[in-house]
Amino acid sequence: MDKLVYALWLHTCLGACYPRIKSILEQYKDAEQVFRSDVNELKLSGAFTPKALQRASVKNTDYAKKLLERSNSLGYQILSYSDRNYPDSLRKIEIPPLLLFVKGKLPKHEGLKVAIVGTREATIVGRQLSFEFGYNLSKNGALIVSGGAEGIDTAAHKGALQAGSKTVCVLGCGINYPYLMVNAPLREQIALHGAVISEFTPDAAAAGYTFPKRNRIISALSDCTLVVEAGKGSGSLITAAEAAGQKKTVFAVPGSIDNERALGSNQLLATGARAAVSYNDILKWYNSRERSSGQSAVTKDNIEKIRTTSGTVLERESQASEKSLEAMKNLERIYRNKTKLPQENVAKGSGSVSKITEKPLKKEPKTEKTDNLCTELLTESAKTVYHTISETPSDADSLRHRTGLDINEVLSALTELEMQGLVTMHGFGKYTRK
Repeated sequence: MDKLVYALWLHTCLGACYPRIKSILEQYKDAEQVFRSDVNELKLSGAFTPKALQRASVKNTDYAKKLLERSNSLGYQILSYSDRNYPDSLRKIEIPPLLLFVKGKLPKHEGLKVAIVGTREATIVGRQLSFEFGYNLSKNGALIVSGGAEGIDTAAHKGALQAGSKTVCVLGCGINYPYLMVNAPLREQIALHGAVISEFTPDAAAAGYTFPKRNRIISALSDCTLVVEAGKGSGSLITAAEAAGQKKTVFAVPGSIDNERALGSNQLLATGARAAVSYNDILKWYNSRERSSGQSAVTKDNIEKIRTTSGTVLERESQASEKSLEAMKNLERIYRNKTKLPQENVAKGSGSVSKITEKPLKKEPKTEKTDNLCTELLTESAKTVYHTISETPSDADSLRHRTGLDINEVLSALTELEMQGLVTMHGFGKYTRK
């Protein structure tokens, strides 16, 4: 019998993120030995909870065989803990995944690996910064790891792909589960140029408890974790806590004190996280090999205190004040138009932008603004797609036929246009021109 069948059987007995998995791996040669062990022997090992012991007492591999057939039919690779291709960095953590389901090919990357995480409810500035960190770090040889969620995660993955690099997406559900289907085309691109991975079986549903479990894998696969934008108590702080617990360095992008979506990331800086105002800050750190446990004062405990300070994640990240939203809108407009405000309009020492009362920026005609964007910021492929797309929703395949570009050029162009705010995605891979 295929050894993966036994591993799948044990995986279904234990479930994902089983707290005593290290004890089982230390006491038994492999999953087949567990399968062939008497239930009393398993009980004496002290490695099985009553629920896991009850499941392990049923020596039936039919379901495990179906899981293997299902994974094979979907084209997924399964890596078990004993597989030589299983990532060494995952073996070292307190609770390593027994199995990894892989769509694509998990890169064997010897250089810098960076986890980029943050809030799903990211601001435009936050998404743009995440994209730029992902893009520039990838251009400099780094592998970007993230969770495939909306907001910061999505922007980081897109930045890596735009740079022509590989990236890894770690899901908190089965790879085949219909999670965030608006990002399905993005996950396809990630699988073509890297890997989408999960410790959950192919069709396992997403739930509130599954996403925190996967965060330890994101941080473990990386040399450091960068939090771009996170509200107080944001789920991305769990990844930072896992990184700290794994003796990894935590970076955070400083945010405006008026931005509630940056309260958590700013507090990380107060607890000892390293500031990252540019991708060069991470490259310099990596090049100097400052990766020992004493390099960052941030600890898992104080991150947990930040994370649990108040309310639920959704409440914390949606209750921005009128003042902070207005300030952020001003910052976003300045950033996207590449325009500087006169010095007198910047509130000294506050880190925020005050309301413009003098010398208001002259509004350019719509056509002039579009021409300027196309001339200065867009690649030739993006220009072609932009002038082809209309207010009628179009998918990548129809744009491929209409433009004569290949599908990868179209997808790259759509990513570029979306990041510039020139197109909007609707439903399953449909785009319209703004």
